[in-house]
Amino acid sequence: FDVRLATEEAVTNVIEHGYAGVETPGPISVRFHRDSQQVVVTIDDLASPFDPATIRPADPSAPLEKRRIGGLGWHFVTRVMDEVRHELRHPRGNRLTLVKRLATN
Repeated sequence: FDVRLATEEAVTNVIEHGYAGVETPGPISVRFHRDSQQVVVTIDDLASPFDPATIRPADPSAPLEKRRIGGLGWHFVTRVMDEVRHELRHPRGNRLTLVKRLATN
């Protein structure tokens, strides 16, 4: 569930924010890799550069009437995944890598 939630949110953000205002949105590539220890999702796009540091942290404990709109999806992405890495691709675009470690017995 966590991997699906984070992947859907990240791809939705590329569509809604990365390609916002573009007449012809670019591609989004989603790759999955699973081994015995983890699931890794890599999302590549050719959207405008994205800097996760510019996202103000959401406060899910704030009363509903005081919460700002936006940012909660990214909050979920960073909370449900074990690692979230972002890198700018050359000459343009972004790569987001999401890692979920699997429980071992």
